[in-house]
Amino acid sequence: MTGIAIAISTQKIQLFPSTIELLIAAGGGGSGVPTGQPFGGGGGGGGGYFLTTSQAVQGGVSYALTIGGGGALQTAGSNSSMIGGLISLTRNGGGQGGDYANGGASGGSGGGGGSNSGGGDIGGGSGNSPSTSPSQGSPGGPGRFNAGGGGGGANGSGGNSGGGAGNTSSIDGTATQRAGGGAGVGYGASPGSPAAANYATGGYGTAGFSGVIIIAYTSNYPALASIGGGLTYTVSTSSRPGYRVYIFTQGSGNIAWPS
Repeated sequence: MTGIAIAISTQKIQLFPSTIELLIAAGGGGSGVPTGQPFGGGGGGGGGYFLTTSQAVQGGVSYALTIGGGGALQTAGSNSSMIGGLISLTRNGGGQGGDYANGGASGGSGGGGGSNSGGGDIGGGSGNSPSTSPSQGSPGGPGRFNAGGGGGGANGSGGNSGGGAGNTSSIDGTATQRAGGGAGVGYGASPGSPAAANYATGGYGTAGFSGVIIIAYTSNYPALASIGGGLTYTVSTSSRPGYRVYIFTQGSGNIAWPS
């Protein structure tokens, strides 16, 4: 009787993606002066921004995530970060806007400058501070004629009153602009309409808005093996067909893929 040879494969199936799409945005800076004070306050700078379609990751490695909150009035936003293995990515909170005596603060994007009773220009804060490559943000604009300057955004500098543009991404399946600068407020102005949380937008007559971390990869690979209890998140396989999309909106904690 002729024997039949049976080949047995010992190749291990990879349980984690080699690369992911990754968006990190820090908290936006707060407006430089509370509404009701007599002179123009600068808009808050947008949170520092990072986006890639090919971030390498490893299975069985713990990655620490922190999602930065928005800054209160006259306060910078907080940093967002992903650190672990070969990844060390931090994006800085947006700078707070200036007031009637001060320029905007530096940050991921800079806060807009304030304006005084004489209509003098007070400069905006520097963006991309500290420096990253690619750049995490833009400078804030100067105040002018009793109106505060606009905060810088991820994709544009602040103007004499308008905030700089953010960056638009469809990483979660919907084209969304994030990390824009807040507009400056003028003499006797009312607060701007609030932006949505987790858009990393600088404040305009308001506090800044919180940051976000978004991770997307093809759904051929399994879900994350662990997610720390300190993180607030959602996960979807339908918002972007063919992908798992994790949106981390608050807190700090570790994540890991299967090994």
